[in-house]
Amino acid sequence: MNDRIKVEGAVFANTYKKAKNHPDFTGKIELSKALLKELVERAKANQDISVSVAMWDRTSKDGKIYKYVSVELPEIKEEEVEVFEAVKVRITQNKQGVYLVLNVHPDEVPEDLLRSWVGQRYYCAMVGIQEDETPVPHQPIRKKTSGQKYVDRAGIMAREKEFWEFAEVENEEDASEFIREFCNIHSRSELKNNEFAQILFDDINKKYNKWYEQNDK
Repeated sequence: MNDRIKVEGAVFANTYKKAKNHPDFTGKIELSKALLKELVERAKANQDISVSVAMWDRTSKDGKIYKYVSVELPEIKEEEVEVFEAVKVRITQNKQGVYLVLNVHPDEVPEDLLRSWVGQRYYCAMVGIQEDETPVPHQPIRKKTSGQKYVDRAGIMAREKEFWEFAEVENEEDASEFIREFCNIHSRSELKNNEFAQILFDDINKKYNKWYEQNDK
């Protein structure tokens, strides 16, 4: 997102302050839908969330001194894209997903990839190379929406006996109910469009994966 999102408000001296623990100033800032949507997107992408706050002294029409407040969501700087050649060596699958093993020449390995922690997530784009060193022609495929992936993953998770052990339930029905209650939804299909439920599901999925690794499943 390139455009900065900004909301404004006002803070006045608290004329009703009667105790030390009462606030010195009170005010109101209305959050826009655009700001909330961007915050949700950044949370889903596991990005750091912070806002810039600025205040100026102002005087209202009736002579009251107040502070004009501006809250701004900073831009996210575009990261440089690392491009390198790799050869597919092996692909396997287990309860946690698909494991792809690539062979990369030492001179081709990006430094950031070597320095990052195990478990770091990446966006990947892969293009096949033909024998004449030209890219394999693109074959359009129908991709699932990110929302549908949440629905599918929740269904798979509810059928995994390891998840039953993690959630301390005895069957798929109870596991599904556990997921619905945790995500505050009535049906798994709500995960397709409910962004707040998706954030909650990401949380439970992360906890499940950590439990899975710690218990050497």
